[in-house]
Amino acid sequence: MDYAAAVERARTGGELVWHYTTLDTLALILQGNSFLATEVSFQNDIRETLTADAAFTEALEALQADPTYELFARQALRFLGEEPHWDPWSDLPSRQLVHDARFILCASDDPDSLYAWRTYSSGGIGCAIGLDPKVALGVVDQDSNPSPRSIRHWRPVVYQPGRVRQAAERPLKRLGDRWNAAHARDTAAEEGRSEAFGLIVADLADARADVRSRAKDPAFSDEHEQRVTVEMFSRKALLTTPSSMGPRPHVRLVTSPTGKWGAAVDSAVAAPKLPIRAVRLGPDAPQSATAAVQWLLIANDYEIDPGYIDDGTRPPHMQQTWENTIIFDRSEHPYRSR
Repeated sequence: MDYAAAVERARTGGELVWHYTTLDTLALILQGNSFLATEVSFQNDIRETLTADAAFTEALEALQADPTYELFARQALRFLGEEPHWDPWSDLPSRQLVHDARFILCASDDPDSLYAWRTYSSGGIGCAIGLDPKVALGVVDQDSNPSPRSIRHWRPVVYQPGRVRQAAERPLKRLGDRWNAAHARDTAAEEGRSEAFGLIVADLADARADVRSRAKDPAFSDEHEQRVTVEMFSRKALLTTPSSMGPRPHVRLVTSPTGKWGAAVDSAVAAPKLPIRAVRLGPDAPQSATAAVQWLLIANDYEIDPGYIDDGTRPPHMQQTWENTIIFDRSEHPYRSR
């Protein structure tokens, strides 16, 4: 990839995903060689889970009209209605927190979003970090258990109410099919068996968490948000940071050393460098910010010079490439916050 192609990639929507933040936060990201993915219940949009939960309930209500899922939907709605007053057994609270949690890393497919500049770069010099979405991410998790950690690769957030409900119906139908099979076994077995109800207890909240990780109120549609979702991890992956909501739970995401999504690594420092392909400065960044970012990147061993590869000719000839080199750019919006 030559320089012109790398610049074009950095300026074309959908080629990279863009994490909007400030230069101070970029410094922390580079020093830690990781991004923090935050549990979806602790996002800045306080209505985020309410939007998803409303669509989830509407999808269950719609399934009541389908003879195939009527009994399942009725029992699931009754369970959800009683959930706030349910007295769980002793080990369920931790299971609910870990098993039903979804940790998300947010970005945008818009490389120069005025909405995002106004929302996410206040209080500092704004920047957008352009990431290669094809590069697999792993999780910092020191648990020695070899069981896989599950990370869903970048996918768009769903804003339209109709599509949110469709997104809710898919996992509910899958759970409903399992419930129907279990219900048939319960009916054929001895009295008192409740395998079907056990599925609702164990997996209904998990299906709801999947919808929470994908849905957002349509008022935020200008963000054009993309998300990575962490679905399976161990408790050793968790850390917290202070927030106005209390300690906010996170897991750390790094470049996967194996090239596979969800690989676990012991230390972020030992992981490969993050797949940063561009840094765009905000509309009101001072002229000195470009050099400041370059110093910041080389201080953390990131490449701002082109690389060279063998072009395969004989005799050998080294060809310049900007494929993995970080491109610098500035917002074209005439916006000023100070």
